[in-house]
Amino acid sequence: MPFHTAQRVLSRTHSECIFQPIQKALLGLLLFSALSAACTVAYAASRVQSSEVHSADKAASDQGKGSVVHTSDESDKPPQSASTAVLEARADALLRQQRSMEAIHLYEGIHEPSALVLNKIGMAYEKMRLYDAAKMNFERAASAGPKLSGPENNLGTVYYATGDYRRAEQHYKRALKLDSRNASIYNNLGTLYLMRRKIHKGMEAYQQAQSLDPNIFQRDAENRITTEGSRETRALINFYLAETCAEAGIKEAAMTYLQRAIDAGFHDRSKLREDQHFASLRDTPAFKNLLLDEARINAVSQPIP
Repeated sequence: MPFHTAQRVLSRTHSECIFQPIQKALLGLLLFSALSAACTVAYAASRVQSSEVHSADKAASDQGKGSVVHTSDESDKPPQSASTAVLEARADALLRQQRSMEAIHLYEGIHEPSALVLNKIGMAYEKMRLYDAAKMNFERAASAGPKLSGPENNLGTVYYATGDYRRAEQHYKRALKLDSRNASIYNNLGTLYLMRRKIHKGMEAYQQAQSLDPNIFQRDAENRITTEGSRETRALINFYLAETCAEAGIKEAAMTYLQRAIDAGFHDRSKLREDQHFASLRDTPAFKNLLLDEARINAVSQPIP
């Protein structure tokens, strides 16, 4: 091989030895950049899709909770309003299950609780007979806007339960000013009047409650406040509830309340026979059996004014 030919071959070989690693490095860098760009695009697309799916799921979830978020101005609420509604709904369910302390923890986790939420917290404390805590939350609810009858009525029940009947009456009357057609408030006020031996006012309040809600005296007795007081007081209250139901033609409820009056110590047999409120019951087998039950109704009488 001539010298100059050999020199060209050697020169080319030397160049390839120098530039091939550089070319490979550049090629690798280009491939890496292309892959990075593709991954970035794919990631961005996935984020957009994920956001769209999340928004669709959230909208569907909020729509399913229409019974909780039901006002027309929900769109004006801050972003946490949906989660707040869910939290309140969970707390409501716990309160219905008598899991009061768990409900309180959820209610208290709500940012800037409304008057309704504060009222529910008070109710949860009242169920546990923690009257000071209940009163504090009812007062907060009563002072918050808008003005509601519930907190005022519930302040009345707290004062009733703790024996402060004067304040209880004041709060019941305030509640009626806010909601004059609420049968439960009239019911509570009637019971309070009977506790204070204001018989005429008590009967008027009961009759008003029954006219607003014909079924109010047929509800579960555990939800009533007539369980408070002495046996004599419970006998009195149940007797007048029986009169109210009998006069309204609710015979089954009337018999139930008569039985409760007797269980609490009422034994005025002559009053049962002569009371005109029970005229519609006297021919019923249940009423006749009640009169014939000498084990419950005997010669010892407990007069009812």
